[in-house]
Amino acid sequence: MKHLATTLNSRAALCLAAAQALACDPANSNGPDASMDAPSGDAEASIIDATVEHETVTDALDVQSNDSLSDALAPDAMDAATELDAVFVGDAASDARAVADATNDRVAPVDGGSVVAPVSRSCARTALPGCGMVTIEGGRFDLGTPTQCFSIPDATCGYSASPVQNRITVDRFAIDAYEVTVARFNEYWSVRGSEASAVRSAPIRYRGGDVPWAPAPNAEPFRQGSNYNWLPATSIRDAHPMNGVDYWMAQEFCVWDGGRLPTEAEWEYVARGGARAGLAAGRIYPWGDSDPSGGCAFARWSHVDCLVEDGARTNRVGRYPTGAAGGVFDLAGNVWEWVADEFTGYASSGPMDACNDRSNAVNPLCFTGLAASSRVIRGGGWGDTVAANLRAASRGSFNPNLRGFNIGFRCARDLPP
Repeated sequence: MKHLATTLNSRAALCLAAAQALACDPANSNGPDASMDAPSGDAEASIIDATVEHETVTDALDVQSNDSLSDALAPDAMDAATELDAVFVGDAASDARAVADATNDRVAPVDGGSVVAPVSRSCARTALPGCGMVTIEGGRFDLGTPTQCFSIPDATCGYSASPVQNRITVDRFAIDAYEVTVARFNEYWSVRGSEASAVRSAPIRYRGGDVPWAPAPNAEPFRQGSNYNWLPATSIRDAHPMNGVDYWMAQEFCVWDGGRLPTEAEWEYVARGGARAGLAAGRIYPWGDSDPSGGCAFARWSHVDCLVEDGARTNRVGRYPTGAAGGVFDLAGNVWEWVADEFTGYASSGPMDACNDRSNAVNPLCFTGLAASSRVIRGGGWGDTVAANLRAASRGSFNPNLRGFNIGFRCARDLPP
């Protein structure tokens, strides 16, 4: 994503950034910044808020009713929009493949990850793309990086990722090998009307504490366009990551599927904290320390060389095996990923708990209540132009009630010792 130098601190500024053709709804003021409102109707603003100490960096807005990013970005982000439009504008049909190919063209996890038998409910039909979980044995690691990324990132910094939180322990768990695909999500969507109440009948269980449910904020995900992948039926993008879902819809799917969203600590442990398939612990990116800026060898992000397929902004899951972390694909790029925790800054003093100084914590989960305005997102996405956003320690935040064009998710579940 293009980091803007100026924070949007008013609803008026937000309306201007989203173009004057949009109307703003003064009743909706629950964005990542309390002063930001989402436009009404289907034109929902997608605001990635990456807080670096006391500086809020606000990324591009998404307007679902207009697929051209250049119409949805603030003026000082137009250079990024021009680059993205140059990449994606064209005849989508010329790159389309048959639905059968999208369903069956899958990449198996590479060596180093123990793939759990397909016990996920969404994977009862084995032909579905994106199935498979990887066993993570757990361990102790240091969460975060010593330096923050500011206007000019250095070689190892992370966004909102310092000070380092020492000696974090995560117990054994399993995580999806791939971001949840449209095909897998539709397995839940087809039965949601009859099963959502059962899914929501108990709190979401975590080792670090339970998360109660909030009312469902949106009737459904955003439907397919160039920015979004979902249709409630088989489509050419069945093998692409599910996006345009809010935090609570992502949790619904994961609980129905037999798990829950991963915690922030679990996600980072997979991406960098633990040694994986010959990769050293403490690496900068999920694949190691190699900078991805030379092209798209490791991840789908905003680079002119990245593959475009099926008329989408994203790629089918698993397209970048060189960017995998021990059989876990697309931890960097394609779409940002919801994780379970509230977004708070790391601390090195004050209360030692999962929302402040997390040092020495075991299975930490930051949750203070449903009133919290943001949840953590991880990994970077197709719209990111700054490689530091793809670093395994970097963090973003997003309102849990909103749906982002480049935010998806994967699921995790506890495993016995």
